[in-house]
Amino acid sequence: MLVSLQSSAVVLESYHVADANFTISFDLAMTRARSIQDVNSRTEKGDKKTFANGLQWMPMTGSLPYFNDYGCVAIDDLGGKIYMFGGKRPGTDALCCDFNVCDARTMNWEDWTNSLSREFAPSSPLSPLQNASSTFLNIHGWKYVFLFGGYDGIDINSQLIAININTKIWSVVPIEGTVAPRMDTAMVDIGNRLYIFTLPTQRNE
Repeated sequence: MLVSLQSSAVVLESYHVADANFTISFDLAMTRARSIQDVNSRTEKGDKKTFANGLQWMPMTGSLPYFNDYGCVAIDDLGGKIYMFGGKRPGTDALCCDFNVCDARTMNWEDWTNSLSREFAPSSPLSPLQNASSTFLNIHGWKYVFLFGGYDGIDINSQLIAININTKIWSVVPIEGTVAPRMDTAMVDIGNRLYIFTLPTQRNE
């Protein structure tokens, strides 16, 4: 499925791929070792663990997030930010709307859950979801995290949600065309387009 970002509307087109393998990788070199050799060549400097290439292990600080099952993550690789949303509390049926941000350069976490507002509805956090897909997109300097689909505890949905990172305002994006409700999808942006790879929701799809 392809989503084209055009002004205020989003056009969805469906593509059926018989068999395809996709490999998506990203590099946050500042926070991880690049190879086993880096781990083996680690040296101690004070309280910090340093690798041969200069990378360091850093403790996480700030408002550390809950460990939730079935949440989703979006990466701003250029800005060094990690955005984590939703999921379900382990061992319970309680869905959550947690929205946490990690600065990968300092490993400091911030809890934005109650800082987000819906457009025209101040102080309205995101709805609880699990198994949604997410990606990060920078459009002319405006930073967004997009969420698609997921399960709200009652239904599987096909909503596309845009979270404006600059303003901390989120909205449901108007969509042209129809798409079946989905969960457990994968989403990536290429050239201001959102590509959503889905699994069938019914055996005959």
